[in-house]
Amino acid sequence: MKSVNQRARYALQIAAALLIVCVCGVAYIFLSMNWGDGEHDSLSPVIALAEPPATGAESATGQVSGNSNVPDVNAKRVDQNQSIPEAVEWQAESYAAVLAGTEIDGQLQVDSAGNLVLDLSVKDFFDYFLSAVGEVSAADAILEIQKQAQARVPDQAVQQVMQLLESYVAYQHALQEIMDQSLRPPEEQNYTYFAETMEKTFEHIKRLRREYMSPEAADAFFRLEEAYAEFAVNTMKIRAKDHLTPEEQAIQIRALEAKMPDNMHSAQAAARESAELANQARDLFDAGEPEVVIREQLSKNYSTETIDSMLEHYQREQDWQNRLDQYLALHQYVQDSVSDPAEQQQQLETLRHAYFSDDELPRLKAHEAIYRKTVLAQGALP
Repeated sequence: MKSVNQRARYALQIAAALLIVCVCGVAYIFLSMNWGDGEHDSLSPVIALAEPPATGAESATGQVSGNSNVPDVNAKRVDQNQSIPEAVEWQAESYAAVLAGTEIDGQLQVDSAGNLVLDLSVKDFFDYFLSAVGEVSAADAILEIQKQAQARVPDQAVQQVMQLLESYVAYQHALQEIMDQSLRPPEEQNYTYFAETMEKTFEHIKRLRREYMSPEAADAFFRLEEAYAEFAVNTMKIRAKDHLTPEEQAIQIRALEAKMPDNMHSAQAAARESAELANQARDLFDAGEPEVVIREQLSKNYSTETIDSMLEHYQREQDWQNRLDQYLALHQYVQDSVSDPAEQQQQLETLRHAYFSDDELPRLKAHEAIYRKTVLAQGALP
């Protein structure tokens, strides 16, 4: 079976991948700032002011329905004979200093009928402007998107852009409720619990996206993201199966990889190769091998600058592990020697702050939770 350190490394890699893919990205931008700008209590009135009058009935998700023209995810790309406004030269710093020196990410395209083409580049386009919210108001970000859309696509596609934007932002607001859900007390958390929690959260997010956005829009925006998130969740579940040997776990994970979309196979294979190489280099570092040997190993896939960064990271992690080992030993001593619960908690809190900075405490709690299932059985962690 895997050592505690190896299991934890897998846990952190998979948990990080899932959180980045499923929840983070622009979600952090949306959830960490106040969208109110003093003039609007919600985004709907802002968008209503920004978009042209509707020409067709709208569904609850903000997508045009009925006999109106709707964005077609399978439509052909831009018809070169279509009359499309000429985009003005972009000066990012005039919009937000945080974007200075950058180019607009994503793009807006229309089909031969002048309807918006739904694909991931539309989401990238939205995220680029919304990433500056905080420096600019939500209303200004939305109006800038409307302005840029007007400079790039015909009027009916502009309307579709703004309707899609409304549903996308509404989804991001609803996502906050999921993020605000509390976890179990630390003593009840373990690796299996995190795997189950991730699975439930992932399924909840998938449903939420399709409640606020049309199915075709949700698929266009999140299809690849969800495919990898599903892979990450299922990988976590396999890693949580203590009764499986590492070889059996690897076989099941390979079976999961075979079900991934074709365009993700090569990326996943490259990521796995890099991860295995990095793990081998880390093992050499932990074993005290000379730096020149580690650099030679890493040079197969990484630049000199990246290797420098990785070695610095290894050193920081070694320092962390040394402090963690000392902390756990003293933690157990306090547990065994102090009978009064209040006094015990006070000493443990003092112990945490003696070994870890405030910024490191969340990681400590996550570390304890991930290890809990394995280490608790050994009597080394409460």
